[in-house]
Amino acid sequence: MFKLFSNIRAVEKLAWLTLLTLLVIFLMLISVNFNMHSQIPLGWIIFGISFLFALAFYFYRSENFLKKFLLTAIIILASFNVFKYFYWRTTVSLVSEIKFPDFIPALMLYLAEAYAVFLFFTGIFASLRPLNRKVIPLNTFKKDELPTVDVFIPTYNEPLEVLAPTVLNALKLEYPKDKLKVYILDDGGTDQKCNDPDPEKAKEARERRKKLQEFAKKVGAIYLTRKENTGAKAGNINEALKKTNGDLILILDADHIPAKDFLENTVGWFIRDPNIFLVQTPHAFYNPDPIEKNLRIFEHQPQENEMFYKWLQKGLDFWNSSFFCGSAALIRRKYLESLGGLPGDSITEDAETALLLHSKGLKSAYIGIPMIRGLQPETFSALVTQRIRWAQGMVQIFLLKNPLLLPLKWYQKLNYLAASVYWFFGFARFIFLIAPFFFVFFGMKIYNASVYDVLALPLPALFSYYLVSFVLYRNVRAFLSSEVYESVLSLFIFPALISVIRNPRSPTFKVTPKGERVERNFVSQLFLPVVLLWILTIIGIVTAFVKFFLYTDQRYAYAINLGWLFFNFVNLTAGLAIVSEKAEKRKFFRVKLDAEVEIIENGKSIRTKAIDISLGGIAVELTKELKNYLSRFKEGEEVEFIITNPARESRLLKGKFYYASGEKLVFTFDYTNLSFQEFLSEIIFGRADNWIVYERRRPIDYFILIKKLPEIPKLVYWKDIFTLTLAKLKELIFWRRILNA
Repeated sequence: MFKLFSNIRAVEKLAWLTLLTLLVIFLMLISVNFNMHSQIPLGWIIFGISFLFALAFYFYRSENFLKKFLLTAIIILASFNVFKYFYWRTTVSLVSEIKFPDFIPALMLYLAEAYAVFLFFTGIFASLRPLNRKVIPLNTFKKDELPTVDVFIPTYNEPLEVLAPTVLNALKLEYPKDKLKVYILDDGGTDQKCNDPDPEKAKEARERRKKLQEFAKKVGAIYLTRKENTGAKAGNINEALKKTNGDLILILDADHIPAKDFLENTVGWFIRDPNIFLVQTPHAFYNPDPIEKNLRIFEHQPQENEMFYKWLQKGLDFWNSSFFCGSAALIRRKYLESLGGLPGDSITEDAETALLLHSKGLKSAYIGIPMIRGLQPETFSALVTQRIRWAQGMVQIFLLKNPLLLPLKWYQKLNYLAASVYWFFGFARFIFLIAPFFFVFFGMKIYNASVYDVLALPLPALFSYYLVSFVLYRNVRAFLSSEVYESVLSLFIFPALISVIRNPRSPTFKVTPKGERVERNFVSQLFLPVVLLWILTIIGIVTAFVKFFLYTDQRYAYAINLGWLFFNFVNLTAGLAIVSEKAEKRKFFRVKLDAEVEIIENGKSIRTKAIDISLGGIAVELTKELKNYLSRFKEGEEVEFIITNPARESRLLKGKFYYASGEKLVFTFDYTNLSFQEFLSEIIFGRADNWIVYERRRPIDYFILIKKLPEIPKLVYWKDIFTLTLAKLKELIFWRRILNA
């Protein structure tokens, strides 16, 4: 026995055997109907053990067998509580004493819960073995082995100041110049646009075409356009395929600025494995999305997309299921051409492309290094436009190209199914927002459970659900923020999903507006659904509170619904702050820059550090030494300084002194100078390791929104929202009178 435990491998095998035995026992116990007085301690003891394991997992830093054992144990223990609850919901709660018409909303709530349980387990499946794929250095290959690369930068209505940094940095990609070409694919200057019946629109399109042609010629890019705007982005790229011949195609959105080592870090996998059709990389952003901006939580928590790009895509890569995300990706031309180009059956042609090529037995790869920086939508309406397109497109794929019916591996079917079904959160979240109203307002019994049932099954399951989510996604997801995102967006995605289900071919591609400037505070035109549901939730809280005292025999039910309604109220109040759009006064978004700076003053070098930088200026720390020279800086006076980044690359810059404030000095740049644009773009976005260093040092608070809850009401434009709501109601009354007349 002692020899057994002296052998590490034997101990590991025994540990895994123990967990396997535990799993088998739990599977057998799921269908056993315990007395509720027995089930209450069982559920909470299992949660308590998994919680202790989670604490050990959190504080144990070494990545070894014990870490994996703890994670597996947490998943098995918590999953038992979740499965046991769902079995009870299906076989007991749903079918007991629920009569028509109560059964319809009861079934809706059950389906929303089933959706959540499905995502819980598919998320665990995708997260079992996240693959941190290594870079294959290009210097291990001969130059003759390197494939030719065409960079496609599709653009529609983005201003040149958004497009220029992407083109300039694409031209700076470290790759043999005779094997690299950069193309601007202009869909805003097509023949169709230039000959628009509206003379103003035609003039605008012709001016755009001329401006981009001149810019492309100056910097060394190739300008392409086409006759008609058919097929949106997919059609634009497919037309460019006919006019180009590179072995690989790097697709970049107009605002996705690449690091110069992008191709160095990705091309090697295409040489190593001829069956790879795609190498996808993360989408990372340097500006807040409107939810982060309007709630003032940017830079304090993981961005909303990090769970997908930093975690799930790595997990999908292990299962050969990582998919094309439309940009920041290299695709092998011959495989794309085997499909006849990007398919157009859905408005998410990227995921559809990956699905079809995976079904041909081909491979994808995911390099988890952020190597582009892009712009997120600046307004809430633009964000909703983007998310509706994603939701409708993925549901189109589910309906028109069902992964279950394609020749994929079973695990690929499951992963693609989960990716499609995820976007049904619009239904699930909407149901969770309105479900309490059925009982509070109408007395409908849509959830059959006694107080003992709730203590025994739903609560341990709910806590277990969130425990596993925290353990798996703690570094890439802020939980309350995610609740707010999905709750608010569901109000707009819900009707969009109904539309696509009724007619799967009805959605059309809508370009996400980028480069918008929010120059003033205003209430988003999408405010009304949020306001109406917020008001209804307040009425529900008051009603439940009154009935709590009136109906003493159902107090526990009203107490549960009060808690539920209050949680929804918090999310919707945050929604009011989100639709209260905050002004962005800066023309260019500033990014943190980890760099040393030497300011040259009369031949003397004064050392300091950069705080942040943009294409329009830089802020540096006002050190004690600099304070001694402060009187010498005059507004508008030109100053030279040298910037040295973490990769020890130095650049000389010239700027004009703008102002000194608190602990910083601010200088502005002349962005109209094209060579200076190129220079700045390289400094700010030049290398992926600059961004990695920044992200490691970024202060993250996963509970920032919880801490900011008292501040949220201050971020709402109450007066404007009240005025606009009254105006909408008056307008509705007016049209009703007209119709009645």
